[in-house]
Amino acid sequence: LKQHANLETGTFHIGLGNSMPGMALIREFRKRFPGMQVQVELGSWAKIIAAVVEQRVDVGVLPNVPDDGRFVRKTCLKQDVVAIVAEDAPLAQLTQTSCAELMRHPLIFRTATSSTQRVVDRGFRNGGFTPRPTMVLDTRDGVYEAAANGLGVGFMWEFGSSREDRIRKLRVIDFEHGHAEHIFHLSARASPLISAFKAIQL
Repeated sequence: LKQHANLETGTFHIGLGNSMPGMALIREFRKRFPGMQVQVELGSWAKIIAAVVEQRVDVGVLPNVPDDGRFVRKTCLKQDVVAIVAEDAPLAQLTQTSCAELMRHPLIFRTATSSTQRVVDRGFRNGGFTPRPTMVLDTRDGVYEAAANGLGVGFMWEFGSSREDRIRKLRVIDFEHGHAEHIFHLSARASPLISAFKAIQL
């Protein structure tokens, strides 16, 4: 009975690398457990991995979680890193671009602990390019605002935000595609709430 009461009125801790798809998962979770308080930690990929390992959160939602035995993972969707530009930028007329083309424009990067930046770095490196960004920001929202204000080309996970205002998204043909977004938790940590969260279908 006590455990049942906790399922109705307790606190569930979730770590998110991006607002989406995490907020959509939380919306469905709250429909099932309306009395449950949800506490969310937002941060870089490395910060959320650490939050799960240190058990500051019950579950995390991140792309490309390592399959190294520490975690139980479930794929909730697959997505790509896309380039983002202001809606009045010359590149905004395109639907896709290449690393060679992007080298001709000011680039806005994330810090090295970002999963987005790892995909971007690998894409340029595989093409033989060594870009020097004009700006480096530590949050996705910062990159979004910089791109929206015409400061250059930023990068984000295509479903990383429900916002679409003031920017255009472009597929980058040289980037790896189909990255898994995982719901994950420590292998040694399980609970009915974790199982319920993992069972959500978007």
